[in-house]
Amino acid sequence: MEPLETRVTERKGLPPGRRAGFFLRISLFNSSSYPFSHGSLSLGRVAVIRVSDTGPGIPESVRDKVFQPFFSTKEEGTGLGLSIATRIIEDHGGRLELESRESEGATFIITLPLQESEYGQNPDR
Repeated sequence: MEPLETRVTERKGLPPGRRAGFFLRISLFNSSSYPFSHGSLSLGRVAVIRVSDTGPGIPESVRDKVFQPFFSTKEEGTGLGLSIATRIIEDHGGRLELESRESEGATFIITLPLQESEYGQNPDR
């Protein structure tokens, strides 16, 4: 399966003259050939979903906190989005990781194990 990639280049609420891009990439891998940023994980065949933006990135000082319930850097944020997403992904045997560089954007990587379906070993069905 070829990776699916989508790009969106508009975002409301940014200062004039500043554009941020949003990228989505979905791929299938055997975990032995996919590098995990925090150690190794043997899941067999996996789906990897990468959601990236070209915004300001997440400061290093808060990266360990962004997955904690009720932590938010937004005035109107509840701080529940990433903690709930992490729980759902982990309940399905996967993991959620963050890669970020200040002033270069952030990427959230969702890795989920693929299970053999009733259709056999064809993951495209």
